[in-house]
Amino acid sequence: MMKSFMDAENKTIGKEVEDQFTQLISAINQSNAEAWQEYYSKELFLSAIVNTDQYATRSAWVDTITSYFSMRDGQQVEPYDVHVTALTPDLALLTSQEKCEMWPKDGKNVATHFNANPG
Repeated sequence: MMKSFMDAENKTIGKEVEDQFTQLISAINQSNAEAWQEYYSKELFLSAIVNTDQYATRSAWVDTITSYFSMRDGQQVEPYDVHVTALTPDLALLTSQEKCEMWPKDGKNVATHFNANPG
């Protein structure tokens, strides 16, 4: 009986996390830095790493992404492989892969595939 309760709890947590991730992706696709930054803790921000750049403060991370958004006419991120693992009732690990297209203001199109689960 305990296992089925845990499975149900994991499914509920997974759905909540995926829903938040979907909202984050929507904010990214709208280049909405105000909405995007709400998904990063103001009190418990640890760090963010993009490629080889590391951001030790939330403000540096938000400033960078806000600047990136301002240099684009648009962007489209499409997750195609999302996995959520509930670690505790208050903590989950989400890994994902996305296809991404960006349209910089200089008119050049950039397309990438991003794997947030390198293992």
